[in-house]
Amino acid sequence: MAINIYREAGYEPFEGKVAVAEVTMNRVASGKFGQDVCGVVYQKNVIMEKVVCQFSWACDSAAKTKPVNKEAYNESYEVAKKVLLENFRLDVLKDALYYHASYVNPRWNLEKIGKIGQHIFYKGKETKI
Repeated sequence: MAINIYREAGYEPFEGKVAVAEVTMNRVASGKFGQDVCGVVYQKNVIMEKVVCQFSWACDSAAKTKPVNKEAYNESYEVAKKVLLENFRLDVLKDALYYHASYVNPRWNLEKIGKIGQHIFYKGKETKI
């Protein structure tokens, strides 16, 4: 969890780090992305014969390198502990399953929940029974 927070939001404010961790935990709880945190973080799909990671850093060389900013990693580690051990959450993101950086536009057809730091958060699609 800590490395995912660091890679996705290491230079974001505290709330931005919590938000990334919360989306990760929401994905675990949904059962659609992986059975545990590692399963969610390292989930890969094949789309048009190309491997695509849910978290882009997991598919590039960054996955194999150590964090370079010790302070940012330590804060990410502390956020991971708060989210995993204390169940710390941001109420506004209780339904968030997706996010992207504000400088990209994936044109998702999802309900926008809000923006924290440089990330825009969305609800997941409802599945009808």
